Amino acid sequence: MNKLEEKVYCNVCKGARNHHILKTYSEVADYHSDIHWHAKYHIVQCLGCDTIAFVEQYGDEDTWDYNEYTGEREWKDIFKVFPEEPPKPSKDDFFLGDYKLKIKNFNHVDPELKELYSQIVQVFNQRFNILCAAGLRTLIEAICLKTNITGGRLYDEDKKVKISKKGNEVYSTSLEGKIYGLYDKQLILWDQCRILQEIRDIGNSAVHEIEIPCIKTLRPAIIIVEGIFESIYELREKSLVKK
Repeated sequence: MNKLEEKVYCNVCKGARNHHILKTYSEVADYHSDIHWHAKYHIVQCLGCDTIAFVEQYGDEDTWDYNEYTGEREWKDIFKVFPEEPPKPSKDDFFLGDYKLKIKNFNHVDPELKELYSQIVQVFNQRFNILCAAGLRTLIEAICLKTNITGGRLYDEDKKVKISKKGNEVYSTSLEGKIYGLYDKQLILWDQCRILQEIRDIGNSAVHEIEIPCIKTLRPAIIIVEGIFESIYELREKSLVKK
């Protein structure tokens, strides 16, 4: 029996292996065809594990490569095996595999917020980073809406209320002010407040400047939002808190 000219992938051995040919059917282009080609269809058997496979061997005027030693064209057939070799995962696939998030179940969060949160996790896992960032910003706005927060005093990084030139506390109805309003109403902690402000900035950059955030930034942002769901909605329903 003839051996196949090139090693091909074996689905059982999980690698390129030598195969011998059990049966072959051949075809060639018609003499008057614009492109001259030839094809062979082989039933083959792996020389390592005896598994049977099917191989298409094809060549035409364009199936060539340069010989690096002679600098001349070298015609080569293309071998395609069935079952095909599965695609090798990229570095990004490995990275994302470790970073994928599961949608958590929250019993006391508003249905609209849960739906928005669910969609955010889904687009994150699909690596639609701009949509994820925009969704997070929208979710923060929705949390403020559901908790009746319409604004708040602005703070500096030292946790001090900003004072205007006239000596008044600076109040804002923007999303920045609303996030500080959550803190003023003791619905979130100061650190959570600062992180939400960062998420707001990321969302603004994604929406207005088409700036693509990385998953290393988005993943902890989603986890922080999950923690806020816990503190605002879930903990308040625990029996120990209600006593």
